[in-house]
Amino acid sequence: MKSIKLISLCLVLFYIPAISQVGNMIKKVKETTKNETEATVKPKDEKVTPNVKSESDKDNSTQTNVKKSTGSEKLRERNKPQQNTTDKKTKPESTVQIADMNSSVLAPAVAWYSLLDQDHLYYDATSGYFRPHGFHVFFLPEKDIKGEPMNFNKYDSYYPPAMHLDVIDKQNGEKKVTFYYRAEPEILPAYKMKIDDRGTDPMYPAYTNLFEGSYDLKFYINDNHFYTFPINIEKISNKDPYSPVKQLYIMRGEWEDWGRIEFNSDGDFIFSHYMPEKDVKVTNQSKWNETIHYPYTAKLLRNGKVIGNYDAQNPQRTLEKGSVFAENGRWVRNQNAFYAYPPVNRRINDNHSHDYVYTKDMTDGNYSVETEIYKPSGTIKSKYTFVIKNGKVVPVPRADRSQHDDKFTLIEQGPNYHYVKKIKN
Repeated sequence: MKSIKLISLCLVLFYIPAISQVGNMIKKVKETTKNETEATVKPKDEKVTPNVKSESDKDNSTQTNVKKSTGSEKLRERNKPQQNTTDKKTKPESTVQIADMNSSVLAPAVAWYSLLDQDHLYYDATSGYFRPHGFHVFFLPEKDIKGEPMNFNKYDSYYPPAMHLDVIDKQNGEKKVTFYYRAEPEILPAYKMKIDDRGTDPMYPAYTNLFEGSYDLKFYINDNHFYTFPINIEKISNKDPYSPVKQLYIMRGEWEDWGRIEFNSDGDFIFSHYMPEKDVKVTNQSKWNETIHYPYTAKLLRNGKVIGNYDAQNPQRTLEKGSVFAENGRWVRNQNAFYAYPPVNRRINDNHSHDYVYTKDMTDGNYSVETEIYKPSGTIKSKYTFVIKNGKVVPVPRADRSQHDDKFTLIEQGPNYHYVKKIKN
């Protein structure tokens, strides 16, 4: 029992100092925590001093920032699109060639078989609408001024092509309009000119309106005038108040004074002539160019003797009438072959009681074609003359380059056609 009491007393004596030490430690921790808190939290009445950098600090900071931003700034400058210093209104250099006019084999000229064609020179007699679609032209220059081969079909979106046509009012010399053309080779030395109209761009018109007056169609290669073709516009009026058309504008030109002869691939001798027609009495305004047919005969003579007829000679040896047609307000090319006279029996098939006049029948001599067109107002008689020598048609002086030195008015016939002057009987 005494032992138990002794042990208990010893434990008490040991526990009391330990508790005292723990208490002191807790007190010290609390004091330390309080001091740290007081050092951190400032009194309310104490002014806060701003953290102001010194000048040296500022300089150092700026230099540091600059050094830090230098790499990114250079990168941005490198990736930044360069400013275009080219004036947007400035055109690039033209790719259209300048022709060396001395490089053509012969002087360039527009073919008459396209100039005398109503479809190439399209004209509306009611509105004055004029559109020269395109033409055939011979002997264009082969080289440009740099010695390079010429390309007349070159397209440049900024500049017009090398060829153009000016319509000039002969009364005052005023230029009415300019049409531009590109050209591509066909059977050389022929080129096909085609109008270069570029939509709504007024610099490249598709048409113009021509009314009463006289005009020159002047053809150019670059700035070199090389050919001229004259036309006239005549106005005819109808005073009838019930007429659907009060006036027509009739285009007149060289087709009224010339015919054409050729030998086709079948060996036939072919004669062509042009039929102009002008009648202001029309059924309605949409049918002003109605087709009209007229009876027609033609005779082919050599040295004054008939060797061919159109139409055929019947068994009674009287000449049967053929026909020609015209379109009101326009001109139409009619063509015919000739049946041999006196009638021959070179029968090809059962449909031919007479045979045609062939190339081999056209021996040397002085020839003429005499035509008669039977209109209600009377018979129109015309005569066309030509000469064959050494088996070839002798060109009229105006179509002979060795005789006709005016390049602007030369008749360019091409290799297959021959133009013959009309003489009114």
